[in-house]
Amino acid sequence: MLKTSPPTFPLDPLNIDYADFCASKDISVNKKELAAMFAHIAHETRNGINNRYNDGLMLNHELDTNANYTVANVTYPAVTGKKYYGRGPIQLSYNSNYGFASDCLFGNKNILLKNPNMVSTNAITAFETAIYFWMTPQGAKPSPHDVITNKWKPSASELQKGYKAGFGMTINIVNGALECNKGTEMPAMKDRIGFYQYFLKKFNVTDADCYCDCAKMEPFPG
Repeated sequence: MLKTSPPTFPLDPLNIDYADFCASKDISVNKKELAAMFAHIAHETRNGINNRYNDGLMLNHELDTNANYTVANVTYPAVTGKKYYGRGPIQLSYNSNYGFASDCLFGNKNILLKNPNMVSTNAITAFETAIYFWMTPQGAKPSPHDVITNKWKPSASELQKGYKAGFGMTINIVNGALECNKGTEMPAMKDRIGFYQYFLKKFNVTDADCYCDCAKMEPFPG
């Protein structure tokens, strides 16, 4: 679940071409990227038992809808009466993330801040938020797209934190605070990896050099 907040504004301008999603000239790179994204989506929307990999895309929002998931944010303030619990394929959470996604997708932060249920009731909007998240760097975090397609290269200081390009790094981006640097037996991390391997097999592609886990990666702050 996307639990962290986007960086405080002002931001440096970003030029992101969302059409680059799964658009490599190398079909195997596209298959690995799709397998990685599907793995996170399946894990986030599952409602079953770990290690079965037959229960993704069952939920369009998280089961507990009581929490508001609001944080103080001058740029993307919560709207009174609205709840920002996890919705959609990547389970977008918190007013700050709804507002940032709305800015990126619609050029208007208020569309999703005022109507968060769009992410769970409008299929196009739901998957647009997933692709937005997948393609958009946030603060110190590279985009999962750049990581899984090897466009991102860790710096010397990032290498010291255990950061390496591969599926494990995408776990750190999605939910590192809860799943990374907790050893190789972390159940949620293992479930994501299992889904990744499941979809790689379905797409008839391998990722032999994959750094698939984040067991020894320092989570991103925030």
